[in-house]
Amino acid sequence: VLFERQAALHPDKTAVIACGKSLTFRELNENANKIANYLIDMGLKKEQMAGVMLPRTVDVYAARQGIMKAGGAFLPIDPEYPDERISYILNDSQAEFLLLPESLAKERKMLLEKLSVRILLIEELLESKKTENPHVDIRPENLCYCIYTSGSTGKPKGVMIEHRNLVNYVDDNRYNVEAQAY
Repeated sequence: VLFERQAALHPDKTAVIACGKSLTFRELNENANKIANYLIDMGLKKEQMAGVMLPRTVDVYAARQGIMKAGGAFLPIDPEYPDERISYILNDSQAEFLLLPESLAKERKMLLEKLSVRILLIEELLESKKTENPHVDIRPENLCYCIYTSGSTGKPKGVMIEHRNLVNYVDDNRYNVEAQAY
């Protein structure tokens, strides 16, 4: 809702710039909605993990927002991770979906064949025509994302973050930036 409000207030302002490409708030919101609506149609449940294995392009931001808008929790996975770590994270988190680009799906074909997740190509999700905001009741205590530790003390462990934690973090940083401006 907070992101949708910003998109409505500033539709033509730049929301994200990555790898030489930028998206306005309107474009980012529409792409996130395409992903969210697709995931809802695929059966993503509230707080269900969905892996995001994308390079740091504008699409990664749309994927993260889309998963959250659908009520799911995003699970960032670095495309450079070794196969064993990716398998462990997906199995341990019980993720049912993995979003990635077609080029990475071809490159990591052998790994993907061994995984028990549904592979979703970001290019296909972004072809969707359903750009309206999904109406999912997301509560502050709902899971927002999970990030895995380095595993330096043994097996990596997932740290779960709720929506209220993310909002508190973002609001605190916004206030700190505003205070520094004076």
